[in-house]
Amino acid sequence: MTTTLNLLDPAQAGANWSYGLGIDQTHTDSPNEGNPSELEYYDPAQVSLGSAGAVFTAKTCTPHLCGDGKTRFVVSGAANTHNKRAWQPTAGKPVTITARVKLPSGAGAWPAIWLLPASGVWTNEIDVLEYVRAAFNLHHNTPPATAWQIGPIDYGMTDPTNFHGYKVVWTTDHLEFSVDGRVVKTITDVTKIPAEPMYLIVNLAVVSTVGLPASLTLASLTVSQ
Repeated sequence: MTTTLNLLDPAQAGANWSYGLGIDQTHTDSPNEGNPSELEYYDPAQVSLGSAGAVFTAKTCTPHLCGDGKTRFVVSGAANTHNKRAWQPTAGKPVTITARVKLPSGAGAWPAIWLLPASGVWTNEIDVLEYVRAAFNLHHNTPPATAWQIGPIDYGMTDPTNFHGYKVVWTTDHLEFSVDGRVVKTITDVTKIPAEPMYLIVNLAVVSTVGLPASLTLASLTVSQ
């Protein structure tokens, strides 16, 4: 039997989500591993979850001293399911992630919906979507010293900042990425397919203040298995 989890159910927000990326639990306000290209820090106030979906908003702000010791001038939103929800496909039980998303229009925004290992060791990554500097990228199974990034990818969109459907089907022997019902990439090399429990992250990183304030809007986000 397949079970579908609505991750945007406001009544289950506490059971599904924590704020921040879930990568460094000691510095929940800090960006991705202190990535120097990112300008933001994360604050729960920049995430709004309601009956109509979720909105992650980035904007310039007064200087903020982050937990990693760096001062940042952009505040944004991030949420993760680390230590609350994690998934791994088994034989005959794929993991299917679907989202209906409106991307920000600003060139400085870097929105992403992605998965990392529940172990806390960054040996793998799967992107449901990643949109940086007005281009789509995909990561999958990123082992140490080897970045299997695919991109930029042309999804054939003329209006990426309108709502579109994104989907990943993750099985034990393939990864299938789709946009608006069209398969845009399939990976069948099992050495490049994660084989461990992974948790989900939604965040709006920022690499430039051009176009701020900016928002990432999710009308739906589900995981089925």
